[in-house]
Amino acid sequence: MSEIQKTREILESGLRQLAIPAQQSQIEHCINLLVLLSKWNKSFNLTSVKSLQQMAIVHLLDSISLAPYLRNGEILDVGTGAGFPGLPLAIFKPDNHFVLLDSNIKKTRFVKQATLELGIDNVDIVHSRIEHFQTGIKFDTVVARAVSTLALLIDQVSGLMNESGLILLPKGQYPQTELAELNNCQYTVEELVVPGLEAKRHLVCVEQ
Repeated sequence: MSEIQKTREILESGLRQLAIPAQQSQIEHCINLLVLLSKWNKSFNLTSVKSLQQMAIVHLLDSISLAPYLRNGEILDVGTGAGFPGLPLAIFKPDNHFVLLDSNIKKTRFVKQATLELGIDNVDIVHSRIEHFQTGIKFDTVVARAVSTLALLIDQVSGLMNESGLILLPKGQYPQTELAELNNCQYTVEELVVPGLEAKRHLVCVEQ
C-alpha cells in the first residue's frame, strides 16, 4: 500500500470517528493539499511534520474536528500558517466564506497557490498581522490556532465580530492560567478527541 493510500485510510477512518460526512471530492482535495504541502515544504519549511500520514492527523483531522463548532457565514482564521485549520474547514464547509490571515509571506503564498491548484473558491488570503488587519467584513466565527494568549487574541478580534459572533481558540492542555485572565467573557471549554492524536486538545469557545 502506498503512502497516499495509507494517508487516505487514516483520513477516512478519522472522519468516521468524528462523525463528519465526506464526499470523495473533499477527501481528494485534502490528500492533494497534503501532497502539495509536502512538495513546498522541501524548499520553504512550512511545517515540522514531514510524513503525509502524520500530516493527515496533525493538520487535517485536527482542523476538521472544529467544523461542528463553526457558525455559518463569514469565518476568519487568524495565524493560518500553511492554511490550517482554514483550508480543510473551507473544503468541508463550502457554503461559508473564509478569510485566512497570516503575517508570514512564504506561508500565504503557499495558501494562495493551494487554493488555485485545488479550486477552493470560498477563501480569501490576507498577508497581515492581526493588529494591522482592516476589513469591512464582520465575522460570525473567528478561529485562532496557537496564536498569542486568549485575552490578547479576544481583544484583537472583538471589533471584527458580529454581535452574536463566536471565537474558537484551540489549545492543547486545559488553559487554566489563560482562562483566569479573561474578564467579562462568556466561554465554554470543550475537550476535543482527534483520532490518532495522543496529545490533549481543548477548544475554548468565547461568545461575543
